[in-house]
Amino acid sequence: MAAHAPTHTPSSLQALHTLAGDGRTVVFCIHQPRSSIYDMFDQLLLLSEGRLCYAGPAAAAATHFAAAGHPCPPSHSVADFLLDITSVDFRSLEAEAASRARVKGLADLCAAQGAAADEVRQRWAWQRRFGWLPAGSRHAAELSG
Repeated sequence: MAAHAPTHTPSSLQALHTLAGDGRTVVFCIHQPRSSIYDMFDQLLLLSEGRLCYAGPAAAAATHFAAAGHPCPPSHSVADFLLDITSVDFRSLEAEAASRARVKGLADLCAAQGAAADEVRQRWAWQRRFGWLPAGSRHAAELSG
């Protein structure tokens, strides 16, 4: 099921959450979720300026961004924090340039991590399919040890 901005009533969001809990895939687009809604997310795909900045468990997003040098301040809403660090700030030319650079850095990090994840998936696909890795694979020692 796909929905666009399904948060007009709390009951509609709760119904979607129940469907997802029953093993169905529910995908929806939401803009600026409040904390109580963000807390219901299992997985999060975070885009800024059309670039992917995070894809993974919603509960791990704050830890991910802290590891990237952007810790969520104590007692700050994670949902608000994610909006702050992935939004372009148009209050001044300097703020715009700095925020665009931050977003680019987050997107570049996400892309690099995605490439690394693809490599791991490919390694394990070879392992599962053939019970071995191609001769000379730089990962053969990692998987056998």
